[in-house]
Amino acid sequence: MKRKTPFAIVVAIGLFWPMHQAYMASSSFGKTVSAPMAPMKGRKSESKVFGLLNNSGISFQTWMRRGKGYISRKEYEQAILAYRKALSLRPAEEEARFMLAWCYERRG
Repeated sequence: MKRKTPFAIVVAIGLFWPMHQAYMASSSFGKTVSAPMAPMKGRKSESKVFGLLNNSGISFQTWMRRGKGYISRKEYEQAILAYRKALSLRPAEEEARFMLAWCYERRG
């Protein structure tokens, strides 16, 4: 029994020590790594996509108007997306939350 205990400790250290060193050696743990972005000048198609991803400057009222237009045409999926964009601009807006919930209910 006395010989098994030191052997078990040595084996445990031998198994877990490399993982401990690998975890401690990673310098990017918990940090956000970002790469520089090339200028948009001369890249029209990429700038269009980048504009769509960044809300393209559309105001809260425009998203609400679009959502109501989608509802009138019974395009509930598009209305949900419009209201979610509106809520990303004004998270505490009650009308947008109500309309989003209503669209989810209508969609089923």
